[in-house]
Amino acid sequence: MGINFNDFENALGKENIDFINLFTGFDYDLGLGYYYKKFNGVFEFGYNLNDGSNKKGRNINIKLSTTKLGLLFGYRVIDTKHFFISPELAFRYYRFRLNNWNKGSKKSLEEYVDNRDLDIRFHQLTGYGGLSFAYKLPTFYREKSLYVRLSGGYYLKLNNKPWITSADSKITTNNKLDITYGINFGLLWVSDIWQ
Repeated sequence: MGINFNDFENALGKENIDFINLFTGFDYDLGLGYYYKKFNGVFEFGYNLNDGSNKKGRNINIKLSTTKLGLLFGYRVIDTKHFFISPELAFRYYRFRLNNWNKGSKKSLEEYVDNRDLDIRFHQLTGYGGLSFAYKLPTFYREKSLYVRLSGGYYLKLNNKPWITSADSKITTNNKLDITYGINFGLLWVSDIWQ
């Protein structure tokens, strides 16, 4: 997904934003779907953890975890023995959790309370419209199919500004995430018993 947090640089600092923007463009997820008469629906789940706490030359330790939940719907307008093409619509929820703390610092309890480490979550709902192309690979199993899938499209923010929370607070902001496009590559395993 094409997303960046540049609007938050003044609040979070360049080092945090550079790290976040480096990893928010990649999704690794699993899906469980159902296919019936050229229609398909997929429930998607993804989780990524990017740990930058051991990088040299960085003043702070940073961790970013991304959770994704989604529902995708498609219809195979072209469906042959070797490939299919499908327009798709999806609704997706993303949660980005950012943690950081000073590297190797030793502080008193009073200093820690005055300057707590950062632990915030950004919540964003999106809509997606795109096109998917899948090519069938040869397999040894007659009742199963394996496809290489490439899809791309545009994202639409369903909440204009992300909802931001911490462990026990809601945080307000006028800053926005920039979300525009997405390109996905994946493998699709289809079993005839589910069709």
